[in-house]
Amino acid sequence: MAVGKSKTIIAIMVGVAWSGVASTSELINFNEQDKLNSINATYEQEYKALNIDETISHYNKLSAEIESTKINLANNVEMIKSDSNRLKDKLVDGVYDDSLILTLRNMSAKVNTMKKEIETAGKLLVETKHQLSEDQQAASQIERVKMTHFSSSTRRSNLVIWMNRNASFMTPTMVICSVTSQRVCRPV
Repeated sequence: MAVGKSKTIIAIMVGVAWSGVASTSELINFNEQDKLNSINATYEQEYKALNIDETISHYNKLSAEIESTKINLANNVEMIKSDSNRLKDKLVDGVYDDSLILTLRNMSAKVNTMKKEIETAGKLLVETKHQLSEDQQAASQIERVKMTHFSSSTRRSNLVIWMNRNASFMTPTMVICSVTSQRVCRPV
């Protein structure tokens, strides 16, 4: 009799392992799937409302603009230094160059404008980074709420979520049989 039980257990284990190819969509019924879809839709809607992707894009754009302006500022400063030396040499030679003075004045105003742009964009970048941090924390909270809803869903739905994450660890049939003890253990 003991040999018969061990053969039955081995046969069940082989059957459980073999039936593990069932897809997760076969493991839950329509109502459970509808509830999971509703939870996912709510999560996606709340996540999109945070505009995290747009905030990241805005942050990256601001950062690129700041770097570009810094490069232009450095180039203009070098041009001012070069033109200042040329003006100095001309003045020492007794030549007054109105156009060079006007160019230096315009470049000086442009440098001033760029410094203000960098300062303003830097402040906006800090604010955007702070907003992004807050939005990411809110997204984490939404994710926790989503997982709470998933876990409070039906027991079989919990299993599907668990199996999606750990599919290589345990076969779906084996999990179904161990958790739904009131049902007959059968291949799905």
